[in-house]
Amino acid sequence: MNKNGGSPVVNITTSSTTTTSTTTTTKSQLPSSLSVNNLHTLQGSTDQPTILGVTEPISTAPPSSIDYKLSTELENTLISFNLFESPEESRKREEILGKLNQIVREWAKQVSLKKGYPEQTASEVVAKIFTFGSYRLGVHGPGSDIDTLCVGPKHIMRTDFFDDLSDILKVHPEITEFTTVKDAFVPVIKMVFSGIPIDLIYAKLALTAIPEELNDLIDESFLKNIDEKSILSLNGCRVTDQILKLVPNIPNFRMALRCIKLWAIRRGIYSNILGFLGGVSWALLTARICQLYPNSAPSTIIHRFFKVYEIWKWPAPILLCHIQEGGILGPKVWNPKRDKAHLMPIITPAYPSMNSTYNVSKSTLQLMKSEFVRGAEITRKIETGECTWKNLLEKCDFFTRYSFYIEIDCYSMNEEDHRKWEGWIESKLRFLISNLESTPKMKFAVPYPKVFANNLHKANNPDQICTSFFMGLSFNFSNTPGADKSVDLTKAVTEFTGTIKEWLRTQSNPDTMDIKVQYIKKKQLPAFVKDEGPEEPVKTTKKRSSTGEPSITRKKLKSENSDNKLNSPKSLVTTNNTIPTASTTTTVPTTTSTPTSNLSSPTINSTELSTLTTTLNDSISTPTTNSAQSPPAQPTENGSPISIPTATTTITTTNNTISPDPNTNGESVTVVTTPPTLESQPSTLKDSNEISTNTPAPAETTTISSPSVNINELTSTSTLTTTEQQTSIVTSTTAPINKTIVNTMEVNELSFISSSSETSQSKPPPKKPTISIIRGN
Repeated sequence: MNKNGGSPVVNITTSSTTTTSTTTTTKSQLPSSLSVNNLHTLQGSTDQPTILGVTEPISTAPPSSIDYKLSTELENTLISFNLFESPEESRKREEILGKLNQIVREWAKQVSLKKGYPEQTASEVVAKIFTFGSYRLGVHGPGSDIDTLCVGPKHIMRTDFFDDLSDILKVHPEITEFTTVKDAFVPVIKMVFSGIPIDLIYAKLALTAIPEELNDLIDESFLKNIDEKSILSLNGCRVTDQILKLVPNIPNFRMALRCIKLWAIRRGIYSNILGFLGGVSWALLTARICQLYPNSAPSTIIHRFFKVYEIWKWPAPILLCHIQEGGILGPKVWNPKRDKAHLMPIITPAYPSMNSTYNVSKSTLQLMKSEFVRGAEITRKIETGECTWKNLLEKCDFFTRYSFYIEIDCYSMNEEDHRKWEGWIESKLRFLISNLESTPKMKFAVPYPKVFANNLHKANNPDQICTSFFMGLSFNFSNTPGADKSVDLTKAVTEFTGTIKEWLRTQSNPDTMDIKVQYIKKKQLPAFVKDEGPEEPVKTTKKRSSTGEPSITRKKLKSENSDNKLNSPKSLVTTNNTIPTASTTTTVPTTTSTPTSNLSSPTINSTELSTLTTTLNDSISTPTTNSAQSPPAQPTENGSPISIPTATTTITTTNNTISPDPNTNGESVTVVTTPPTLESQPSTLKDSNEISTNTPAPAETTTISSPSVNINELTSTSTLTTTEQQTSIVTSTTAPINKTIVNTMEVNELSFISSSSETSQSKPPPKKPTISIIRGN
């Protein structure tokens, strides 16, 4: 957007974009297969359909002046996050791609000579580099990797790619951090070329030579007579180009997608390999909204993004075009009847259409759904001026959200081995999530999509490299007095480590690599994860006079505020509930309100949404018909909202002696779950997987202990010994708390509040939970 609120900027980013709304374009020397500049012409076909997608648009209304203003603010916010490359950085990327293209051409000639081709014929054999992913879409930023595809003729095999080309790249003076992952779902070479990360995959076409003029791979004839890995490798380029053909406005799509990707990263839900969504899936979701609102500004697209997916009835699939069935690859095409287990299908638009989100689990889906709800609420407030774009892009609170965590530490002796070892473990973490979800009384097992350098281990073991993954655990205990509350996660972990060991046995130096899976409490989280949380507000300290006493002015202000509170009329009807415990109980009134929104652009209503139900694959329900995903109505009395009580607790423990943990400095291992205040956990969703703040249950404590599991010691499933500890919870008085917009996954599984419990009678204490979880020594 221009700074005066005018029309949207035509070019947000190209292969030589600037970091401001003014775009500078330089002539690219790269082939069209590598340059981003040619993407603007993909829609130039005269037979381009007027309606894009499987349904008609919900609204074709043009942007208003407010939409332009909000889009300008959005662009400035993205610039403040350093999302745009400078022209110099873009030119460097083009230079690196040109060098890589020349390397693979020379490699193809050498392989042809090695296989007996004459000099003249070998010189005519061509291998080419294509780009896909964020770079091809034009939404890459500083430090982003480049996804590249090497296409070769039929006589150059995948073994030649991983042997001969690897040998050439490995010794190149500008290439560092070189790694090959041959057994990945899509085999890949990873490297850093002159400071730019590059992922390189290979596809063998059924051609004797690759034509010089070949600039895209959309033609389905390229899929004939090739192996499955080549089909998967080609799919990336084909999907990327197809997306750009199916969006009505590429610049607006790019701006919106940049924001959505940044939001997903900062909210901890950006990772295809761990069960969230990757770049392609987020692009498909954004492209679908662009189809439904073809003339909308980027700010409107983002608001509609959350508004639509907040009420989307998963597993109804997301489609940019109708699925093409049959053909030479018919069995590979996604089928809703055959693929019923897919929880969140987002289907790629290029033949063969596949589900890009097959890794999504019950835990990751629930977290993403709650993030959609949060995003919808904030974007509504952005349109009314109550919030800003930075509120939407706040970091998640993963490392304060849960009471229990699992830490997975990866050890090795050198960097090359560690890259392979860490990558292998990360690719299998989804199996650990699945194992944990199938464990009785397990509610959610949510991974954090980032690996951390474990500096604490490095300080004590300077010869080793250690990195760590984390998962947040949430349990679903019954609140019936005397109910069994024991949980044993040994089987889930031993099956996971057994899978990991299978790969380790194939390595030449298995003794140099190791893995440790351990349970930790929230208060035991290492210091190196503390910066991952949201920015804390600056705390103000009281000024003191020369005598050391608080200033008279502050005392006076405090006294005046106290008097105002005492004299102010109370207009809210408060219902106080109590939680029976062994000591005094306290109630906390909480006032809730429902924000209103005056939208300046078209809203979704039942008539418009009916257009989305014309096919099996695009069904949307309005918020009033989808109570499982709609914010619950607040109770009222005499026209005023009723506050929801909660309580905070003070924990005192009586520790028994068990094996000390080095991380706790010899303290006994006791886990005490503190029910968080309602400020950190109000829920705007209600379904079978969530905890309602109106469910009756007393506050409880949890004792967790078990031995560690080490991959070199774990040979069979063993019974973990649990030592119970006695804990007591004493409630304390608290002040009223205002309801805020937070993630619905933040509800603690041991915090239950009833609006109908009898306050005059105390219930018998429930059976104390005993949870056997993997711990470190």
